[in-house]
Amino acid sequence: MAGSDRGEAFHQLRRVIAETNGKKFRGSHHAELTLWNECARLIANCVIHYNAQILSELKEFNEHEGRSENLEALKRISPVAWFHINFSGFYS
Repeated sequence: MAGSDRGEAFHQLRRVIAETNGKKFRGSHHAELTLWNECARLIANCVIHYNAQILSELKEFNEHEGRSENLEALKRISPVAWFHINFSGFYS
């Protein structure tokens, strides 16, 4: 994934976080907006870390099992993914 694509994926993730709960997380004062922005950045970085951890474990497993085709597929998976993350907290 090219650098600009990674940056765009990160910003898309940030937008998804911003839209969670109908954008009710934002504040009305500069300090609240700054705090909200930093919290959203932290959440995005936590998602990326979580995904990187999963990908790392998958890589180690596939290396141990000698599954080179899976290793090649892992190279094309971005840690900036959120479809498997439930930001709303509601499960059905």
